[in-house]
Amino acid sequence: MLNEIEKEFSAPDGMAYFDDGKAMLEMRVRKLETNYSWSEDPPSRTRHNVSNLRVIEDRGTELTVETNFALFRYRLESEQDIWVGVRRDTLRRVEREFKIARRHIFLDQTIILSANMSCLF
Repeated sequence: MLNEIEKEFSAPDGMAYFDDGKAMLEMRVRKLETNYSWSEDPPSRTRHNVSNLRVIEDRGTELTVETNFALFRYRLESEQDIWVGVRRDTLRRVEREFKIARRHIFLDQTIILSANMSCLF
C-alpha cells in the first residue's frame, strides 16, 4: 500500500515558486528598501509565528531543523494573506553561532491565491 503522505508535497526540485540563493535574497531586500518596489508601496504589515522546533539531524557542524510557521500579511484596507506550513532549515555552525545554509518551505496550501509573494519566509 502506497504511503499517501508521499503525495502531499512536491519533491524539492519538482516545483518551486522561488529558488533564490543568498545573492538574490540580498537583492530583494535592497529593492524593498528603495521605495521602488511597487508591490510593497505602502509596505505590508506582517506577523510571523514560528513554533514546534524539532532537530531532525545533527551532523556536528550542521543541524537540520523543522519548524511550523504561520505568516500573516495585511496590506491596504482589504488585502489579507495567510501562509501556513513547515520550514526545513540547515543551520551551519560558524564560530559561536548558527547561520542558515539552506531553507525549504513547504506550504500547506495547494493553490496560492495571493496577488504577490513579496514576503520573506
